[in-house]
Amino acid sequence: MTADTASDLVAAAMRVLGGTRYGVLATASADGTPWASPVYLAHGDWSDRPPDLWWVSSPDSRHSRLIADNPAVAVTVFDSSVAIGNATAVYAEALAQECDRNLAAGNIGLFSECCVRDGGGKWNLSQVTDGARHRLYRASITTLYVLALEGPDRTIQVWP
Repeated sequence: MTADTASDLVAAAMRVLGGTRYGVLATASADGTPWASPVYLAHGDWSDRPPDLWWVSSPDSRHSRLIADNPAVAVTVFDSSVAIGNATAVYAEALAQECDRNLAAGNIGLFSECCVRDGGGKWNLSQVTDGARHRLYRASITTLYVLALEGPDRTIQVWP
């Protein structure tokens, strides 16, 4: 892959992530039983690696309980409004975790900023820690792919 191609693929991945509010979070039980959940996703910018993905969920939800037992997840982000055959998508393999207080404190601002930008409400640390109903979660991407519109294998590994 040339540098131009690599940078084009990174740009394509960031366009999909930046233009889509929701993704599908795929989790699995220890015995491999799958579960998929739609989640609102927030993220920062690409630096030397893909941005972490952030969402807020109840720690009692099925996907949250599955993450507690098995942090390996997959995330798919795509624009479902495009014509058939014109879809672009990002596929990520990641390790997910419920954020402890320190990690949440350092990142709830980013999540809140994204929510407000997308028409939602503000979030603060007290809403995702201690006895609160929700927790902040992070998916750290380990492998990232984009859906190419041409070619026999339509998924192209972008990172690493």
